[in-house]
Parts: sequence; structure tokens; C-alpha cells
Amino acid sequence: MPSITPILLHPHTLDYTFMNITKLEDIIKLDESEEDSNNPSNLSLIENQNIRLKHSGITTLRMSYNRICDLASLHSCLSHLITDPSRLQWMDLSNNMICKIGCSLENFKHLSVLYMHANDIKSFNSIKPLSDLDKLSSLTLHGNPIEEHKFYRN
Repeated sequence: MPSITPILLHPHTLDYTFMNITKLEDIIKLDESEEDSNNPSNLSLIENQNIRLKHSGITTLRMSYNRICDLASLHSCLSHLITDPSRLQWMDLSNNMICKIGCSLENFKHLSVLYMHANDIKSFNSIKPLSDLDKLSSLTLHGNPIEEHKFYRN
């Protein structure tokens, strides 16, 4: 995997857009490569004391325009990078290859905006777990096969 690092556009945003990510575990490798290239002394501290530097205060995650199919390990992977991934409020997972959500987002109780457009979501059962996210107020699903269903907008 090429050494591509996440972009911190804003102090509260972690951006992995257009990084050709296929597996969520790749974001951990990407973050490790950032530590390698940006500060070798941090790397030796991590190696010697077996600790990881985590991003704090992150409320927005952008992972659009990748090739992600499976979200099952999203929370656990983000736990390696963010001090409290459950505090995420805004998530852009659009333009990937995601076909179901399952229980992958259940730990993101503060999530209010979720962009899932242009993926491969086909059925209402695939998105049913989102009904447990009480704070979710904005969801995009256009560009998914689900929009062909008769009652998609109701």
C-alpha cells in the first residue's frame, strides 16, 4: 500500500477521501505511515512503550471515493486512531461499494449526518439498523439500487 496519510482539513475532521481504501484495516496502516514520515521520534516512542498517538476531538469522518465494501470493523479500526470514535457526528461513506450496514454503526450514537449515496445498498433490511441511531437527522441514499424500490422516499 502506498504511503498516503489522512488529511486534517479542520481540527475536528479526519479525511481519507480518494485513498483507494478497500479494507478498513488499511486506515490503521495509513495512520502509521503518517507517524513514520512526520516524526521519527514519535515512532520510537510508540515502538518502545507500545502506545499509539490518537487524534482527539474528531467529530467528522470522510471516507468517500474509496472501494470499501464491508463496515463491520469500522468502530474497532477507528478506535486505533481516534480517542472516542463513538463521538463522531458526521460521516461521509459515499461513493464506495458498501452493500449493507448491519450493526456496524450501532456504536456511533452521536451520528447526526450520514452520507451513503452511490454505494450498493439494495434493500430496506440493509439500512434498518440505522433506526437505532436516535440523533441521525440526515441520510443520503441516492445512487444506490434501493432507490428503485417503490416506497424508497416514503
